[in-house]
This record gives sequence, C-alpha cells and structure tokens, in this order.
Amino acid sequence: MEILAFFILVICGMILHFFRINKIIVLPIFIIGLSTLIGLTYDVPDYGPYESYFYLSQYISFEDFDETTSQYYKVNNDIGYMFLNSLGYDSGLTYPEFRFVSTLLCIIIMAIVVYRLTDNIALVFVMYLIYPFIMDVCQVRNFIAEVLLLGSIYLLANRNSKRYLLFGVLVFLGATVHKSFILYLPFIFFLYARNHKKLSFIYKICLLIGLAMPLYEGVIIGRYEEMLILMQSTTEEMNASVRGYLSGETRYGFIVAYVKVMIMLLIIRYIRNNSYDIKSDLKRRYVEVIYLFLEYMCIIMPVIGITATMWRYPRNLLLPLAICCAIYLENKRRYRTCLTVLFCLCFWIISALEAGGDFSLLWNILQHNYFWWLF
Repeated sequence: MEILAFFILVICGMILHFFRINKIIVLPIFIIGLSTLIGLTYDVPDYGPYESYFYLSQYISFEDFDETTSQYYKVNNDIGYMFLNSLGYDSGLTYPEFRFVSTLLCIIIMAIVVYRLTDNIALVFVMYLIYPFIMDVCQVRNFIAEVLLLGSIYLLANRNSKRYLLFGVLVFLGATVHKSFILYLPFIFFLYARNHKKLSFIYKICLLIGLAMPLYEGVIIGRYEEMLILMQSTTEEMNASVRGYLSGETRYGFIVAYVKVMIMLLIIRYIRNNSYDIKSDLKRRYVEVIYLFLEYMCIIMPVIGITATMWRYPRNLLLPLAICCAIYLENKRRYRTCLTVLFCLCFWIISALEAGGDFSLLWNILQHNYFWWLF
C-alpha cells in the first residue's frame, strides 16, 4: 500500500505537470505532500541519534559549547543544529513534533523559492521525489542546511547589491547546522577568479585537474586513509572504524561521484546553451549560477571522491537543478514529453548510482510514517 501511494503521488505530479495545472493549486499539494512524507517518518536510519540529540539538548549550555562538551554529552557538535533542538525542547515539543515542525518550515522555504522561479512546480516535486528525497528524510541536518543553500543560491541570482553577503551569511548558517557546508563558501572566490583576467588561467587549470580526477583519485584516497589512521587512530578499535569508513565500496566510489557530477553538468550545460526561450532575467541568471556551481563541483572533485560522505556536495544541487529543468520546459512545446522523461530518467540514474541499486531504504521510509496510523 505504501509503495502504491508513493507512485500514485509521483503519477499525480506528472499529470499536474503535463496538463499545466495552475501553480497556486499545485503549491499546497507540494507543501502538504513533502511535509507528510518527510516530517512524519519514524524509525528510519539516523532517527535514534537525532532523537537523542533533541532530548539531551536541555543539558547543554551554549555559552561554553565546544567539542569536549559535545563528546561528554554524546551529542552532535554542530552548534546551530543543537540550538534548534534546544529551542524546540524549550517550546514543549516532543521529538516527532519538532521533526514535523522543522520539516514544514523547510518545505515552506523550499516552496517559496520554487514558486518564484518556475510555473512547473509539479515537475520539481516529481524530480525531488525521485531523488534526493530519500536521503533528506534520514539526513535531517543536511536537509536543513540544503534548504538554506537553496535560498542562498536564489539570492545570489538576484541583482541585489548585497547578494554576495547574503549568500555568505546563509551558507555560514548552514555550516552551523552541518559543518560540511563550509566548503560552499569558497564558491564566491571561485566566481571572482573566473571573471578576473589574470586569475582566469588558474581557474581553467583547476577545472582541468578536477575533470581529470579519475586518473589520480585512487592515489589520493590511499594517502588519505594512511593519514587518518596515523593522525586520528590511537587504538585498535579506532583503526578498525577508520578503515571501515574508507574501505569497501567507498574506495572506488569516486567513479560513481564523477559520473553523477558529469550527468548533472551535461544537463545544466544543455539547458544553458538552449536558454534563448527563457524570457525572465532572473531565471536565466539562476540557470547560469547553477552552471557555475557545477563547474565548482568539478574543481573540488578530488574532495568529493574521497568518501561517500562527500557525495552530499553535488547531491545538494539536485533540487536547484530540478528547478532549472522546470524553467527550461516552461515554454517548450516540441519534445516536451521526451525531455521531461529524459530529465527524470537522469535523476533516477543518479539515485541508482548512489543507492547502489538497493532501494530498500525507500521501502523502509514509506512503511514508517505516522500518516498510516490514520488507517
């Protein structure tokens, strides 16, 4: 029943897209559907640790919060996320209630950005359900930070004189929720170097090095593994955990990461090169920003390929990429159906690559949802 309901939701989204239903009607479906699917889940991967963080946040003083404090209480050391937990607990919420409220707020922000950029809200909804929906359900911190990144990219595409400052502030806030997001901040310097006459040559060299990543990434991963074992592991137990983190499928997972980024880059390059039908300056600038972001992903490709944990960097750009696909198809009449299917298929391929062909996680997520308690 759960899988059937999910596919009915996807099919309804496609129908709304093909029949060009007014986005005022689609928007509440977008918000209610995603809030229910994400916010009402329970007993999914990482649910237990996040629940513990929530209830332990009452014991933490944020005036002296540091790595030692987080280790003592066995809580997450991202101060922004722990502050949100503390705020929710002090408001009298239980963890399931906090999870739903925080998800609802994130979905509303997401919906506002999508609403302002495209009339094809239903297509964005469908492509997001294909991927990265299943990861956002489990990785709560990454999901919150991902929404902040989505808002920062939208602000960057505007002609606001303070757009770079606003982008930096939102990305920094995202980094307090999930520290990995700090790697998005250098994108501003990348833009400067790309447009600077003398620095553009260095940018091109860095881009070429990133694109050549499959030729040398195996060596980097080997050295990275040795470095972590020497610097971080002082006991046999820690050695085993580090080796487990870097071995197996992640050791050659850089090929998967590379293919994913190349698929995304090809999609956005196609949209950018055929964007003459896009009349809105804001929409064209948004497509350009996403194209530049994916070039930046190519530059940091050696980092992305180190472990599967780093795959989140291009994954967090899938929702903005889906928005670009929706923008491109707004005024398309010829081949609209074929292009829609092609874009969705590309997202499914990316999902299959990251999941390794195992979609049991989707089944687990759909089964464990409080919504089914109504029936």
